[in-house]
Amino acid sequence: MEQTPWWKSEEELDRLMGLRMPFSIERVSPPPVKNLGYQLLDSKVSRGDVIIVKGSETPVVVSRVRLKYDLVGGRYRIR
Repeated sequence: MEQTPWWKSEEELDRLMGLRMPFSIERVSPPPVKNLGYQLLDSKVSRGDVIIVKGSETPVVVSRVRLKYDLVGGRYRIR
């Protein structure tokens, strides 16, 4: 069985997910939790990244990224 080269896998991932995805953003520190709404961010945002969000005066450090999936036609797809 032949493996797909990494550059083709990355291209396919970009095609499926796009370069930007909508993320729900919540500020959890300092309490109480504040919902900052949805914002389109790079699909490769991960823990530790610093982002600028509308509704926040200071840059925000990403503490957790969760992708949500739906079962559609027997296959899981990102919401």
